[in-house]
Amino acid sequence: MLTNRILCCSRLFFQSNVLIFCTRQRSFSTILSWNRISKNNRFKIIQNRLIRYENKSYLLLPKCSIHTTPRRYNPIISVIARQVLKVATMFTARAIRKWYQNLPKERRKIVFAWLAKHKLKFLSLFILLSLSLLYYYESHLQETPITQRKRFIAFTPEQFRLLNRIELETKLNEFSNRLLPGDHSTTRRVAKVVKQLIEANRDIKHIDEHDWTVSVIDDPKIMNAFVLPSGNIFVFSGLLSFCDNDHQLGIILAHEISHAILAHGIELASHAHIVDLLFIGLLGFVWMFFPTDTIAAIGSFISKLVMNIMMETPYSKMLETEADEVGINLAAKSCFDIREASVFWSKMAFMEQSSMMEMFGQPESPVNLDFLNTHPSHKERSKNLDRLVDDAIICRSKSGCPPLPNMDPRIRARISDQQKMNETFRKELQGIFHIKDLE
Repeated sequence: MLTNRILCCSRLFFQSNVLIFCTRQRSFSTILSWNRISKNNRFKIIQNRLIRYENKSYLLLPKCSIHTTPRRYNPIISVIARQVLKVATMFTARAIRKWYQNLPKERRKIVFAWLAKHKLKFLSLFILLSLSLLYYYESHLQETPITQRKRFIAFTPEQFRLLNRIELETKLNEFSNRLLPGDHSTTRRVAKVVKQLIEANRDIKHIDEHDWTVSVIDDPKIMNAFVLPSGNIFVFSGLLSFCDNDHQLGIILAHEISHAILAHGIELASHAHIVDLLFIGLLGFVWMFFPTDTIAAIGSFISKLVMNIMMETPYSKMLETEADEVGINLAAKSCFDIREASVFWSKMAFMEQSSMMEMFGQPESPVNLDFLNTHPSHKERSKNLDRLVDDAIICRSKSGCPPLPNMDPRIRARISDQQKMNETFRKELQGIFHIKDLE
């Protein structure tokens, strides 16, 4: 739910001054004018739309000049090749099926005899391909930062940066008319919270590997935030209005920062790479052995749906849960009130229940479609974060943070939610007058 490197090469305009964080002075600073920056260090940015958080210097660093070691192959070619291979596999398998269906019975017997004669060769080829795929998978296993979980990574960091650069340019173009200026109070509010999170977690080496930026998208109807793998954080204004305070905002942004430092973006892309390879094999089987094109098309659709349910959505939920668990510790070290984490998700759950009441007359959907969601349910996230609060409070104390207020926000939220639920329920009961409402 909740997913930026500033491009050196883009078709955007640059204002004479850039607003960034000056970490050495721990303040906001307006720095070198455009005409004083050397040509080698010039880069283009949407006019005053991004606040840049540079963790090593207030100068415009050479980071902006994209320079990498030579790549063996362009990652975009890999992405396109997989899509082309799907189509080629489908048509090749279909052609083989059509060819076989048009054979006379006598010729079919000859084909079966030939296949039986060479069955060991085909079996050996299948085993060789399976072992090659297994070796490829095992040789690309890496450890996740912080959690040390083993995961498959298909791309090098340099290759993924290229993909990320394209995604960043796409997002900037998509939201260009709705991005708040860098000096807007709302943008600076978000940037201040991000700065607090970054400064408090400098002991994590992966924090300094990202070029953190903040962009606020002016859309009050959307309550969402997301981060690109290079550290570009996008927040919708609807989410800011929904957060009761900066503690809740800090917890959400900590979740997004966790996605970046855990490299969940490259992990998801790599997982999709493996899923696609498996699906290509399944696609060939379906179009070769299913009797008609219609049945094969239906079989392909069902196969893809089943693979999504079994392999993609559970994996995505696992990454979201991991980001929640790492994020609450980042927020704790930053002295935010981590008890607000479950409060936020309880609010989201209540809002969802209210929508269900309006649509179906009951707080939950009549059909449970949670297995199709890429994120855990709001209620599930609230419960999971509640379990982590005690350990997070200990982590917060060790970080030298001031004591938490005596009033637990979770108690306040439960009372408020109950009052709202009672009010909603009473509105549903038309024609009933409550005596206590009589003045």
